[in-house]
Amino acid sequence: MTTSKTPRDTETETSAAKSSKKVTEGINLARSAELAREIREFRRRGMFATLLFTTAQNATPVHTQFLAAIESYLEHRHGKLYVIPIRYKNPTSHWSQVAKSHDWWAPEIEDYLLTERVIINQNLMVLADIRTQPTADSPLSGFDAVSRDKSAIIGHTKIEMKTVPTPQNRMPKILITTGAITRANFTPTKAGKIGEFHHTLGATVVEIAGPKFFLRQIYALADGSFIDLNYEYSADKPPRRVGHIEALVLGDDHFEFMADNVIKATYGEDGIVEVLKPKYLVRHDGIDFHNRSHHNRKDPIKMGTVYDTDHESIEKVLDGYAAFVDTHTPPDTVNVFVPGNHTGEHMTRWIKETDPKVDYANDIFWCETYKAMRAGAQYTKRGVEEIDPFAYWMAKKLKTAKAVFLKVGEPFIKHGVDMGFHGDKGANGSRGSLRSYRNIGVRTMIAHSHSPGIKDGAFQVGMSAEYNLVYEQGAPSGRLQAHGVLYENGKRTILIIVEDGWRAEGFKHKRAPRSK
Repeated sequence: MTTSKTPRDTETETSAAKSSKKVTEGINLARSAELAREIREFRRRGMFATLLFTTAQNATPVHTQFLAAIESYLEHRHGKLYVIPIRYKNPTSHWSQVAKSHDWWAPEIEDYLLTERVIINQNLMVLADIRTQPTADSPLSGFDAVSRDKSAIIGHTKIEMKTVPTPQNRMPKILITTGAITRANFTPTKAGKIGEFHHTLGATVVEIAGPKFFLRQIYALADGSFIDLNYEYSADKPPRRVGHIEALVLGDDHFEFMADNVIKATYGEDGIVEVLKPKYLVRHDGIDFHNRSHHNRKDPIKMGTVYDTDHESIEKVLDGYAAFVDTHTPPDTVNVFVPGNHTGEHMTRWIKETDPKVDYANDIFWCETYKAMRAGAQYTKRGVEEIDPFAYWMAKKLKTAKAVFLKVGEPFIKHGVDMGFHGDKGANGSRGSLRSYRNIGVRTMIAHSHSPGIKDGAFQVGMSAEYNLVYEQGAPSGRLQAHGVLYENGKRTILIIVEDGWRAEGFKHKRAPRSK
């Protein structure tokens, strides 16, 4: 019995048959050691380097077009390729039957195979000595402590990412898998077919600049082409500059506590918005509502300090945020405001639970908001539907920025990715989580948790606020300043902000030598 073959497999079947006598038996450990020394030399010399990590399954041909696109990328970006080999026994595989053996890797990548655990810099390592199972549902499970205090890259045929909570005096660890450069090759079993469904033609990009590193993901199309930032790479064409990305999903704004480094990296000169030119800026939790949150209203210390420092006015916060959005929105870009718990929900609770007669800083604003909500409420076949007070006021206060305000539950879908969920609510009334959204069968990009991650078809962005917000203090934290990108080809990536940078190009370090 053999696995079903798709049209794109046809070209590789012939090449596998012809090269069955030339396949790589085992792995060239001397070459692997050479690659490990190369990475250590980058670290020793504090070089700027672009490293591409992906995975190859044994007894499986590479995706030749993807490899060609990667080679174009390496030339253009001055990069280095490292392929982590993993094993999987598939007796039904056509390619294994042709080669009469499972213990081989495609000869096209034998010079890139890395099998050692290597420290890339003082904050990141690659666990290339670990062979994960391609059918693993959660390939990062159990690895939280393995890399000790460092972030880690692990070879696997799909891309998964999560942050690991660390003490709050440092950024959280990141664990990420790589995606694959080989074709899908699984047994016709439940585990095999699920693994085949999640098989990702892709790679993890690492840019290092001394002790700093920047991670992002590459997802290739069926023809092997992919986009990284503002360039598209393919097998048979030179790199093409991409005019726009479809959307930039921003980490939760929390305007009152927005971090200066995030503002600079996102909206400043050579920042994300200027370089990638998003058609849409998708915003979550625009304001924190700290000055009248139901979490704080009965706390005399917090409320007294809010009063002493003249931070009581809700309208002043909205005025400030509207001015910020106007200032930082390019003319051709549309803001999409997603309903969140800190905006509409906190503000709605304040309207319903507050006695305006004793809130002198906000009494008139309360009355105007209550009047608008009362007049805007409608009795429908689904029950009483209310307006979002945050959306109501922001629509009035924005002067130049284009904006769309989503209603609760309203989708915002581009290229098959729904960016209309905040992420605080899960299925059937449960609490929202990345894991719950990976199960709904629709590709999503959510926010809310402040901890970026990737789990199958679900992506989650981080935050734009300062680290260690008061209500997050006192425990190890996985919070990270990070945004999400949706490219024009429908693929996505997470951009992590380090200090005031979002890619290593802004940091001046000696470059690694060009790949041969």
